[in-house]
Amino acid sequence: MTYRAKVDVWLVAAILLAGVALVAGADRWIVAPMLVILTMCAYPESYRTAPAGLEICGVLSRRLVPYERIRFVGATSCGVRVDCRPGWEFVVAPAERDAFLADMADRAPHLMRCGERLVAALA
Repeated sequence: MTYRAKVDVWLVAAILLAGVALVAGADRWIVAPMLVILTMCAYPESYRTAPAGLEICGVLSRRLVPYERIRFVGATSCGVRVDCRPGWEFVVAPAERDAFLADMADRAPHLMRCGERLVAALA
């Protein structure tokens, strides 16, 4: 299943502010590249629970994280934290956090649901 990312309000505000600065006469060689970078950052990611693993699709990249490598999935204030191995964790921000957690619980049988978290089940 595919999940769209939440819209970051602060990033949209920064893009609007840069656009207003460009129209108001600010130096276009400074504002235009900043506007391009902000727009690329604002492009929404999508997260797909594929048969092979969690697929994270961005504007310039596509990553696949096999379910076997995932050790922990838990809700945070800004999204869902995914731990794969010591020192490698990332946060995804699906708009439908509860549905995403339920789907991850179904697809990763080695993880056990514990509230709003998925932790490694004892063997």
